[in-house]
Amino acid sequence: MALTSIRQITRNADGVSLRINFEDWASDVPLPPQTSLVGFGENHELIIYPEWRFAFHPDAAYDVLTGMFKVALSLEETVSWFRNEMKKLGWVELPEKWFVEPTWASLKFHHPITSTRTNMSLSWRAEPLNDTQITIWRVRKHSDPPPTEARAETSGNGAETHPTIDDFSSDTDARSEWQRGIDLVVKVSDIFKELAGGRAVNLYPTLFPHETRDAIERALAGELDAQTASRLAFHLVDWNGDAAFLVALLLFPERFTPEEIRAGVTDFLIHAPNHVTAAAELGGWPVGDIFKGDLFEPEAKS
Repeated sequence: MALTSIRQITRNADGVSLRINFEDWASDVPLPPQTSLVGFGENHELIIYPEWRFAFHPDAAYDVLTGMFKVALSLEETVSWFRNEMKKLGWVELPEKWFVEPTWASLKFHHPITSTRTNMSLSWRAEPLNDTQITIWRVRKHSDPPPTEARAETSGNGAETHPTIDDFSSDTDARSEWQRGIDLVVKVSDIFKELAGGRAVNLYPTLFPHETRDAIERALAGELDAQTASRLAFHLVDWNGDAAFLVALLLFPERFTPEEIRAGVTDFLIHAPNHVTAAAELGGWPVGDIFKGDLFEPEAKS
C-alpha cells in the first residue's frame, strides 16, 4: 500500500496515526463504484478522512485501517456487493458473526493467507440522503521480530541492514487489542438491540446519528446561529458509542468483565469529556471542575 500523500500525522502513546487520502485506501478491501467519504457539518462539508494507525507493543506490531464512506446504493445492494467482491479477493465471511436488519448490517471477514480481519458496519440513511453509510476496520497483527541488534544482517556491500515492518510475519492465533475493542462494541450493541431493536443503530460508535444531530440543531435554531447549533449538536452526539457503553454498564454491570470495564471507561474519559466541554462552551455555559477540592463524594444521590 503506497501513499500518494499524508494529510496528517499524529503521535500516539504506542505508535503513530496517519490521516490518508481517499485514493490511498487499501486495494485488498474494495469499495463499490461511486463511493465517497462521509462528512459532517451543516452541509456535510467537513470530510472524515481514513486513518491508518500503527502501534508497537513488546510482543507485536499492529496496523489498523479505518474509514467511513457513503454510496448511493440500498443497504441490500451494498451488502451483496461486498460479499461478492470480498470473496473474489480471497476473504472468507464469518457467518456466525454477521447480521443484517432492514436498516443496519454488520459483516465480518477473515483472510486465511494474511490472517487479516475486516469488520464492516453498514447503515441505510433515508431521505434526503438516500445512501448507505459504511464504516470499515481492517486489523492486522504482525508478530514482533527479535531485537534489532540480534537480527542485524550484512548486505552485499558490507553495510548493516535491519528488518522493517514488511519483514514481520502474520500471527494466526493472536487477537489484537483492537479486536477486543470491537468485541466490546458488539456486546454493547447486542444489549441495546435486545432493548430497542433497530433503533440501537443510533448508538453504534462508527455510525453517526444524523437524525439525532439534526433534531438538536432544529431545537436550538431559535437560540443559536446555524453554524453554532450544528457544531454543538455534533459534539453532543459524536460520543454515542461511549454513552451506550456507560448506560449498558449501568443497566447490566454483571455482563461485563473487569477488562471490558477498564477499556470502556478509558475510552469514555478520553473521548466524551472533550466533546461535552466544547458543547457547553458553544452554548455559552461555564465549564469548570466544581468538585475540585472535595474531600469525598457521596456514594448515592440524596
